[in-house]
Amino acid sequence: MSGITDLALIIPTLTINLSRAEIKKAIDYSTAKQLKQWNKENLCESLSIKRNLVFPKKKNKYIF
Repeated sequence: MSGITDLALIIPTLTINLSRAEIKKAIDYSTAKQLKQWNKENLCESLSIKRNLVFPKKKNKYIF
């Protein structure tokens, strides 16, 4: 497992019954900026992000 992502936010929706109107209201209420801030405050960097910082991908895949 690479880590917990912001997809953790959907877990409560799997445990209760919500109407389409309630889901739409929740989606319309939240902005991408708010989600990014929540992510920054509540989640750590995933293992794949840490790995890419230590072992950056080469720009040129093939060396001749």
